[in-house]
Amino acid sequence: MKKIGLAALIGILMLITGIPSTISVKASDTEFEKEFEETKKIVQEGNESLQDKIDKTEKEYEDAKKTQEEQEDEVEDQAKEPQEYISEVRDMQKDFLESDFSPVKMLEKIQETAKVFGRMLGGFVIVVILIQIAQTVFGIAMIADCAKSDNKDKGLWLAILITTNLLMIGFLPSLLYLFLVKKK
Repeated sequence: MKKIGLAALIGILMLITGIPSTISVKASDTEFEKEFEETKKIVQEGNESLQDKIDKTEKEYEDAKKTQEEQEDEVEDQAKEPQEYISEVRDMQKDFLESDFSPVKMLEKIQETAKVFGRMLGGFVIVVILIQIAQTVFGIAMIADCAKSDNKDKGLWLAILITTNLLMIGFLPSLLYLFLVKKK
């Protein structure tokens, strides 16, 4: 067997044991939170915009009411229009809030999706933890066996096994030790 540098061996072990997949799960979780906050911000801006329109319409209505005393004939027509407009805007707002695209219903859908995603992610995390526990137990057993053995490369194998187990990537070196040294 050719000698491989310790750094190369650790790099190979990191690729095989799946450390990058753990990092990508954290990235997608952060990405999900970022999208949730952006959606929440858009919903708040939409509500503020609607409230501004209602306030503007109510102000126009009040202005028209004041002018009514000075120009009774002209204001009668103008007073009806803003009131109808306010009524239309309120009806539109009510319809929007009752639709499937209302901020409240959209947030409820997002929360339901987050719950499902959280359950799936939780199951994956449990499996990863169980695999890591099994890997650690197996690695400790191989370290104990190596410490008891009379192998001429005992020091090198102990260093490899201890280092890789501390880095939580000790499964492959433990397997190599099992088949190359212990089985002889």
